[in-house]
Amino acid sequence: NKNIDSKLINSYLNINENLTQILKLSVCPWMGLVKRTFVNNNKLLFVETMCCNDRAFYVKSFLTAKKLFISNINIVKHRVNNSESLKGIRNKHFDCHFISINDIIKFTKENNINYKITSLVVSNELYDLFSFFETYFYNNKIGFNEFKQTVEFIHTINGTFDKDTLNSKFNDLFIKLIHINPDSKISLIISYILMKKYYKKIFSVNNSLNKKHKIITILGIKIKARRRK
Repeated sequence: NKNIDSKLINSYLNINENLTQILKLSVCPWMGLVKRTFVNNNKLLFVETMCCNDRAFYVKSFLTAKKLFISNINIVKHRVNNSESLKGIRNKHFDCHFISINDIIKFTKENNINYKITSLVVSNELYDLFSFFETYFYNNKIGFNEFKQTVEFIHTINGTFDKDTLNSKFNDLFIKLIHINPDSKISLIISYILMKKYYKKIFSVNNSLNKKHKIITILGIKIKARRRK
């Protein structure tokens, strides 16, 4: 909760008055407590995905709640930077981002959440998606298939939110993706190559974890290379 206004600690928040602050809170399940009766009465469920299911659950919870109480009391201890955690393998299940955001959009429609609130929420989720996309794209952890899926997804949700609410950091990325024709393989391939060039990751050579061979990456395709004995 370090990102929110310190004056709001130990106070109640609601989406009509404090949405921008609520969106700064961590979505991780261990960062808060939710009453079981509240979950059961409102039939709030986690999305059945390998990753990102906490994001949709958190959003649906605060959109449903009349108020949230913010505290800086530590209630759980947990490990961080674990490469084997769900967050550490998120690149292998990149489509979970799309499923989570679609679940949130569906929830806002079913519960008549107004367009302004929906826009801010969806834009916040896109910030998370684009942050991982750029990081994984730069480090060659996602390839052409994930790129194609991202383009297709952006086109399906275009119009469900106000683009002016999108964080300015990712305006250029959104514009690049939305102008790609998802139905044209040639357009996708050319755009993929240009974006790899933009991130200067067309070609790279790195040591494997055990340093027994080299990992050659060309446009996201990884090849193992070992010296002849």
